[in-house]
Amino acid sequence: MLEWLETFPYGFKADDHSTWTKEHLPEHMKGGMYHRYRVQYEKVIWDARTEPAVIDAFERLWGTRELLVSFDGMNLTLPSTDLKPSTPWPHVDQNPNSKGMQCVQGILNLAPNGPDDGGLVVLKGSHKVNETFFKLHPETKGAGTWGSFDWHGFNEEEVDWFKDRGCEEIKVCAEPGDLILWDSRQIHYNKVPSTQNTHWPHANIFQEDKHMRLGKPGTYSRDRLAYEPEDIDLVLKLAGVKVY
Repeated sequence: MLEWLETFPYGFKADDHSTWTKEHLPEHMKGGMYHRYRVQYEKVIWDARTEPAVIDAFERLWGTRELLVSFDGMNLTLPSTDLKPSTPWPHVDQNPNSKGMQCVQGILNLAPNGPDDGGLVVLKGSHKVNETFFKLHPETKGAGTWGSFDWHGFNEEEVDWFKDRGCEEIKVCAEPGDLILWDSRQIHYNKVPSTQNTHWPHANIFQEDKHMRLGKPGTYSRDRLAYEPEDIDLVLKLAGVKVY
């Protein structure tokens, strides 16, 4: 992933921490979430998706190896002097009109991830009362925070509703190689690190379009990947392009 950042014309160097700043990085959000530049198709992302142990875990979950994946981005949060503390953005990634467990999200953790490191925060058990919340708050279904791909953000009062029902806010800690899975109905968000570790959580579905970088319209785009995936047959099946 650091090599991928070095392919951009902004001067980022993995071995020079003075370049670990916004001025030397491609456009991103929330401290390190990358959705553009076709990153979701890069070799490093497909290597993670096609890792046999990852596929085995989802096979046990869904009862089949004929799996489909989303076209996520990646999160590489670099410790930096210009990295501001993150503000919680609790959300779910499943529309309430879709009942039951429809999607399971995951993080393939690549670095030691402790309580002070960046990474995943969840409201434990919130998926169990998700349907009840939307039944009691029907006006929320039409709220402006609904994104085009099931994303919905909660305000502080709504989060308190879940906490009042025993949903505890937890920072998930993990070791390198751990696979973290959660129901998309569970409220969650990511936070930036307060230590000098780097991390890679997940994202959602984003299209390649015009973007802003450092407050100005971005002028750099890509029509080819920096690093091509290798197991094309499995990639095409997971992408839903080729039948199993």
